[in-house]
Amino acid sequence: MNALRVRPQYFYRKLSVLGQGGMADVFRCALVTELGAAVGSARYAVKILRELRDAEQRRRFGQEGALLAKLRHPNLMPIIELHVDADPPFYVMPIMKESLETHFQRMTRKGEMYRALYAITQFLLPISGAVHYLHAHGVIHRDIKPGNILLDNAGRPFLSDLSICHVSRFGHTNLTWCGLGTPRYTAPETLRSGIATIESDVFSLGVVLYELLTGRIAEGYWWMNRTNLPSVQHPSSCHPIVDQLLVGMTHPNSWQRYSSIAAMARDMNVIVRNYLLGMPVYR
Repeated sequence: MNALRVRPQYFYRKLSVLGQGGMADVFRCALVTELGAAVGSARYAVKILRELRDAEQRRRFGQEGALLAKLRHPNLMPIIELHVDADPPFYVMPIMKESLETHFQRMTRKGEMYRALYAITQFLLPISGAVHYLHAHGVIHRDIKPGNILLDNAGRPFLSDLSICHVSRFGHTNLTWCGLGTPRYTAPETLRSGIATIESDVFSLGVVLYELLTGRIAEGYWWMNRTNLPSVQHPSSCHPIVDQLLVGMTHPNSWQRYSSIAAMARDMNVIVRNYLLGMPVYR
């Protein structure tokens, strides 16, 4: 199907593929009339459920769209339209420039990496704000990674993809799907048990920050080897206190991590003000 009806006289026409996930595809689309005439010049990202016969995937897809439509935060992917009862179900989002993963890969190819100041203020603190907002509404993301952080043309980050999140109701956490997230960004206890928590989202954020600063993934007790410390690898761009922050985010034991995004963000802001101000953006 090359066009999706949204109103009696309008359709979204597929122009190109933006991305493909486990249960849905995202297309770059234009809004057109029944006769194919363009309605304005705007382009949209339309996420369409791929497998229509799978009732569980329909439920997950509908929940993801409903969550994104209900939850509003400056750094959470906004929903323009939601059509979960359509055939096929779909929802509409603004077009983003690229993912943080693509952006970081391009920087790496050029031999550039962010200093701690910019990585924390431009990416980690805004996305942490979105994660804290989700937690306050009973949602655990459970798949935070650079590929699920999208950047607009101004470089502002947006957290996306709630398709495998946990949703808490009446004090109980219900698993919306059996997916475990992406292993390299997933907390060890979640890989073992399948249970996601606030601390497991903290872990994922820490792995993202460590990767931005070092180009590598935080694994195990990485800080036991001094050559793994970001401040040792790049003394001009990262203070040793950032190493301590990262340990508190990526410790293999969940009880030795930050127990809330708010506490983690407070320490990030203190570090930025007291230790990192004045550092250049790139190293």
